[in-house]
Amino acid sequence: ARSLLPLSPQRRVMSLSIDHRNRWARLRFSVIGPLLASPPAKGELQQAFQALAAKVWRHPITGADVRRLREQHPGAPVVTYVNTSAEVKAESDICCTSGNAVKVVESIAKEFGVDTIIMIPDKYLARNVAAKTGVKVITWEGACEVHERFTGEELRAYREVDPSIEIIAHPECPPDVLAEADFTGSTAHMIDWVKTGTHKKVLMVTECSMASNVAAEAPQVEFIRPCNLCPHMKRITLPKILDSLLTLSEELVIDPAIADRARASVERMIALGR
Repeated sequence: ARSLLPLSPQRRVMSLSIDHRNRWARLRFSVIGPLLASPPAKGELQQAFQALAAKVWRHPITGADVRRLREQHPGAPVVTYVNTSAEVKAESDICCTSGNAVKVVESIAKEFGVDTIIMIPDKYLARNVAAKTGVKVITWEGACEVHERFTGEELRAYREVDPSIEIIAHPECPPDVLAEADFTGSTAHMIDWVKTGTHKKVLMVTECSMASNVAAEAPQVEFIRPCNLCPHMKRITLPKILDSLLTLSEELVIDPAIADRARASVERMIALGR
């Protein structure tokens, strides 16, 4: 943010004091913010955060939906992807990312002493995790509107043009896409993969900006990017975030009872990584 819009010493102190005074409130603008967005949105950033937390999913899920799943599958712990609302997190046992999903699922199943878990809301990520673990996964019929647009047919067409390419795909893609991939993993895992070995030409199957992040880490690799753009992520910019911190005009107010329960599921995931 400073490189785009330099802060005066007074504003710099203001930003730091805001963060020190209420670290959880400020964190919502970096990591946890979009993940706990539940109340009706007023500002543009709020609307973008809520889109990332819910509307980005086909068949969005609610807290009531999670409670019904628990009733249908008593005893099964609920693992929830981080891009969900506070209401959904509050009904969950633990959160996960695409990068730590396998570890989280195996850990929570062992902790609860069960062989079946509920994983929401992305059906493709859930099925991919189930294939990599010995845990039975019950899921919701949700899907990322960006990753589900990729197809296996599209990737086969690229291979026909150039059989030498290697394909890496995000685990939120449909099964026919993952079947064509040489490697499947989160953005962080993709970066680790391309930085090792002697990869020359790689086709990345993920969101445009995320693909750029991977490419920046491996300039020696030629990347082909049949990217799909996430319109919600593009609505969040550094100048908007800075303005919201300086003016406090984009505050999200969450019922403390919901926030406490939602935070617990996030912190349980964080503790697992320590």
